[in-house]
Amino acid sequence: MDSNIIYQEKLTGAGMWSKVIGRGKVLRLTDLEGGANVGMLLYNALERTERYNMPDTLKGQQVFYLTEGVCLHSDMGRLLGSVVRDTMGWHDTVCGVTNEGVVREKYGELSYQEGKNDFYRSGFECFLIELSKWGLSERDLVPNINWFSKVVSNEEGGFPLCQELHRQEPRSRFASSSIL
Repeated sequence: MDSNIIYQEKLTGAGMWSKVIGRGKVLRLTDLEGGANVGMLLYNALERTERYNMPDTLKGQQVFYLTEGVCLHSDMGRLLGSVVRDTMGWHDTVCGVTNEGVVREKYGELSYQEGKNDFYRSGFECFLIELSKWGLSERDLVPNINWFSKVVSNEEGGFPLCQELHRQEPRSRFASSSIL
């Protein structure tokens, strides 16, 4: 085990987690089996009205995706963090999060009564649950980051997912205390 790890959490499909990550700390995400997606929202822990701003992050650096060296900007023009290491080279920040219809179409229906803790939830529902823990709500939703997800445009104008099925470990350093 890495002696520098101060907290570790293993998430399953539709697993949820949120925490304040202090200034200067590094978050390492690891896709253990390939094919993972980690949807992430970012908010300034000390000023929750300040949050990750996808348009400013992308246009200011003239990029369409996140990779090593890219900074994560807030809607107040400040730096929330940066990608300090990336073994994949591409993480989506424009395609958003799954909704209930997408999950039902892809996986079918599985209620809590049927599946217990393995029941199906959309990324949208998971975000709302975690936001509520911090006094935030649906009105506070912003475009999210999709770690481990690469999308490219096709001739029909769609953005299909390109799965990279090998272990990935992007790392982000935070310039301010942030709620993830």
